[in-house]
Amino acid sequence: MGFIMDLDTPSNASLIRQKLLEDSSIDLYPKEEEKYDPLASYREYYELQEQQETKRNQLSTFKEDVKHELLSTALYQGFLNPVLESFYAKSHEKILGRNLVCDFVESHTPDALLSKFKYQNTILAEVAFTVDQYYNHIINETEEKIKKGLTEDDIYEIEDDTIKDMVLDVKSSIPKDVTKTITKRIQNSIEDFIDNKKKSQSEIKNIYDKAKEKIEQYDQTQDFMNPYQTDAETQDGMDPDVAANDNLAGKLNMQQAQVDQQNAYKEEVMREARYKESMILESGYCNVFDAMLSNLVETIHKVGILKEAYSVDNSSINVEKAFNDTRVMYAWLECVNTTQMEDIDSAYLTELLKETSDSEGMMDAGTTSGGSSTTTNSKSSNDMMGDTSKVTQSKSSGKAPSGTSGSDLDMKM
Repeated sequence: MGFIMDLDTPSNASLIRQKLLEDSSIDLYPKEEEKYDPLASYREYYELQEQQETKRNQLSTFKEDVKHELLSTALYQGFLNPVLESFYAKSHEKILGRNLVCDFVESHTPDALLSKFKYQNTILAEVAFTVDQYYNHIINETEEKIKKGLTEDDIYEIEDDTIKDMVLDVKSSIPKDVTKTITKRIQNSIEDFIDNKKKSQSEIKNIYDKAKEKIEQYDQTQDFMNPYQTDAETQDGMDPDVAANDNLAGKLNMQQAQVDQQNAYKEEVMREARYKESMILESGYCNVFDAMLSNLVETIHKVGILKEAYSVDNSSINVEKAFNDTRVMYAWLECVNTTQMEDIDSAYLTELLKETSDSEGMMDAGTTSGGSSTTTNSKSSNDMMGDTSKVTQSKSSGKAPSGTSGSDLDMKM
């Protein structure tokens, strides 16, 4: 009996080949083995070190930014902003004020200011304590976020509620009398400035009124029609027509001489009046506010971009805007002086005016007795408010005004 093969049944060889093709775990074309890199571990180590250094730098920068932001906000919201609100300051004036505070913190460095505040007086010590407290809280939270491996956007952010809480704590630690004292001193200084300007204008008006009166009196004494020779004064034997012509010529010459003499007198009187006016205008600043306003106006005229920003219809200077911006700058100066953040003396003010004259920082938009006895001195010992009399320095000299006591910063000359 013969063997019959079932053609539909695959052979064992076919089954094995099919199994090999279907089995994905077997690589029919194996890759070459990767070569061993002895420096790989070192590269990984240094990459990890670099990443850690980057994170440390980011954290260090964040710490500096946080401290700057907290201190700037505390000083602005605690001292300057309440004063500006009492003047109904506009939004751009508040921006200018904020920039002034930030520049102050930046130039003195937050660490240096906080260290000084802790031993300066009670109010500044309270501000420094509050800033430190919130700073430590924010940094501790940030370090916890880093440990949890959160993204940078989640790590390096400050909650708005945290800033608001700090502002409330700072404001609650500052006696209200401090703001009242600063505001009153600013008002006194501005009133003195206005009174001085009115007095100067009145003196200048009197000068020109007297000059006009002198000229009128002089005119009345002149006889413009005094003839050189009357018709009856013709010489014997002279032709009447020739005598008449000579007489007319004499009259004209006399009149011209009198006119020349009168003009020369008028010119001398007016020259003297202008000289007296210049002596009043250039005799000096009445107080620090006057010096700051004059300095700002001069800077506006010198710096094109400022002139454009302060111009009305690209022509005249907006005096009201310049006045209000000067009030903001002076308000911050009074805040610094009141709380004794800095010792405001003549050298300090001279340097301040020089920096303002050389700067365009205002384009980013764009200093007392009373209050607490712990931060201010009595009026008799160190009022720091200047005097209302004329000072001796010339405005063109660029020096800060001096004073003793009254309604402006005392320059301690």
